[in-house]
Amino acid sequence: METAATTTPLALPRRRWPWALAFLGGIAVAAVIVFLLTRGDDETNAVQASADSPFTVTQPSGWDSLSQEQLQALPRQPVALLRETDGKGIVVINVNPRTDASLTKLSDQLEARLSRTIPDFKLVESRTVTVNAGRALSLSYARTKKGTATTLLAVPTSRGLYTLNAVVPAGEDAAAKDAASILSSFDLTSNR
Repeated sequence: METAATTTPLALPRRRWPWALAFLGGIAVAAVIVFLLTRGDDETNAVQASADSPFTVTQPSGWDSLSQEQLQALPRQPVALLRETDGKGIVVINVNPRTDASLTKLSDQLEARLSRTIPDFKLVESRTVTVNAGRALSLSYARTKKGTATTLLAVPTSRGLYTLNAVVPAGEDAAAKDAASILSSFDLTSNR
């Protein structure tokens, strides 16, 4: 009598999936950070904001930006919103009241607020980076249940605190690289 060996497929227990997603999100965030630090200047499409909050960012090919009329219809009325045409990435830009907080203090405040308001918040990294407009805070985190990676770029200026939120699904490295190019291209257009 022969016995057949049975094998069971390898599967992660349910409680490990959030960590696996956080790991994938961390890889996407790492790609964003590497791109921020090693980016080139090969992009040509610029998105400019209104005269009230003048800045520019580079729009990669395959991305589009909302018109002023579309922006006014959104909650909180961001000053700009760029999205990948296939829906794999989005960058939302807002301007908030000016702050005198150091980047370290700003990091602590944002991390505390995000961990309070986002139940599946998992901090990946918080660091100071340099974008075209100058020094900025880059705070990257994963949403373990949503399966997304987010990089929040906070750029303090004399005009206000600009925040750029880039959100991509975990594992979408091309969208993460494009979003990073948008963040790193942020610049003020006049009266720095």
